[in-house]
Amino acid sequence: MPSGCREEKSITPAALGGGRTTMTSSPQDNEVVEFVRLPEVKRMTGLGTTTIYKLANAGTFPKQVPLGGRAVAWVRSEICAWTRAKVEAAR
Repeated sequence: MPSGCREEKSITPAALGGGRTTMTSSPQDNEVVEFVRLPEVKRMTGLGTTTIYKLANAGTFPKQVPLGGRAVAWVRSEICAWTRAKVEAAR
């Protein structure tokens, strides 16, 4: 499992321009949704930008979430699940 996939319960605010942004999905949920930007997704997966977007368009990689304007991010738990599935499929 990539180092970025550890279970974190703390909320770390960051500017939308970079780093991590976290939020709760709704007041009823205790689940924290953590957004990661493209450089972190590349680090977590070892994939390049073009490959990430091609796989997402093909439906075989998690889709990005629009944050506003031209900013997008991915949900950390979805990226972690994708990486775990890749490891399990290789075993």
